[in-house]
Amino acid sequence: MLRFTFKLAISLSLMFSAGEVLADGSASKQPFHYQLHNSNLFPWLDGSRSGLVTDTQGAMAVGLDRLLAEANDSVDFAVYGIEKQNWLLTRLRKIMRQKSSVTLRGVVDQERGDPGELLKDNFNYPDTVRLIKMLGKDRVLSDVTKYGKVSTAIMHNKLFIIDRESVWLGSTNLSYTSVGSEYNANQTLIIKSKDVAQIYLDQFNQMFDDRLFGFNKIPRERKRAVNFSDGTSVRIFFSPEDRPRDTAVIPFIRSAKSTLDIGMFAFTDERIAKEVVKAHERGVKVRLIYDAGSGRMVYAQHRVLTQAGIPVKAENFGGLMHMKTAIVDGKHVLMGSMNWTASGHKDNDENTIIVENNKSLAGESTAYFNQLWTAIDQYTVPGVPMLPEGAGSINSCSDGLDNDYDGKVDILDTDCANPKPI
Repeated sequence: MLRFTFKLAISLSLMFSAGEVLADGSASKQPFHYQLHNSNLFPWLDGSRSGLVTDTQGAMAVGLDRLLAEANDSVDFAVYGIEKQNWLLTRLRKIMRQKSSVTLRGVVDQERGDPGELLKDNFNYPDTVRLIKMLGKDRVLSDVTKYGKVSTAIMHNKLFIIDRESVWLGSTNLSYTSVGSEYNANQTLIIKSKDVAQIYLDQFNQMFDDRLFGFNKIPRERKRAVNFSDGTSVRIFFSPEDRPRDTAVIPFIRSAKSTLDIGMFAFTDERIAKEVVKAHERGVKVRLIYDAGSGRMVYAQHRVLTQAGIPVKAENFGGLMHMKTAIVDGKHVLMGSMNWTASGHKDNDENTIIVENNKSLAGESTAYFNQLWTAIDQYTVPGVPMLPEGAGSINSCSDGLDNDYDGKVDILDTDCANPKPI
């Protein structure tokens, strides 16, 4: 009874705060202000970069660093973890020392152990321990969500909220293979909007202040779109409480009239696949780029799309196709942290954003998709399969990574030592 009363009180608080923040549907006086950052992995493909992937600070990392440097009031973050990103630790340390008035708070994922047990083995990204120790347990909350006795859900957001007015979001993890070296294909969106920031801040506060994760979180009562003066409309969905597969992804696919481009790391959800096939059958031009490693999953749905006659390509680079992006009709974009999997929409803490009626953002995202689509053909090794780690996967046999998670790295991997023709 006490638990129900506590959750009801939080629900009412969120309902009224959302009502104060979001307009009644009228357009904002401001246009939609954004920046889209795409991973520049193409130097890895053409050979101008090669060899071991190391801890560097690429353009995506520089963009986030600049945003953090401009913080004057608060930095709130919900991230999966941190791996070898020394530049980020340096920036946060500078904020602590030089801007003591700036509030720093964070939520990270912890895979194993008891909450707050700072052992590297408890975190998939072991340098997360350094982050927590540097900022302090009072500033960084580590989430261990367990359903029953097994930890099956993760805090999978990649999210920063700066000064309650700017949001950094997308598919990019704070790892040296993602935001650092840009070895993986990712997209990050920076939005400057107090209304959008407040929606994300409400979600963050549930996790940080109220210690609510997974299915314990309270859905927002009002989910009206945030509308802007230039006609852009933004809708935001959180996993699992907003049921984003059914309320966001499937309606988004159903809205497609001419084109649907999808870049997806993990795609195992059968219901979403059926909607993509239906779009193809009604004449929508559909394309999918998927990750070679995740494509080996038993329930990977690229096979279903291929059988339906949809053009499908596996990435051919050592890194991951890590995007969670879909583009409809050259004017609507869906992105965020959620893979199209059961755990993505049912279990994990995730965010999905839909930006509608913005041809500029859709155009930039489509241009990046087209670059990847073309590069897969341009740099494909004839006669060699596209494997996560092997001769057909560019630089994967010299990057120092276990790309297919078989415990063998580079030349020690059979697919690297003895490439086999298709």
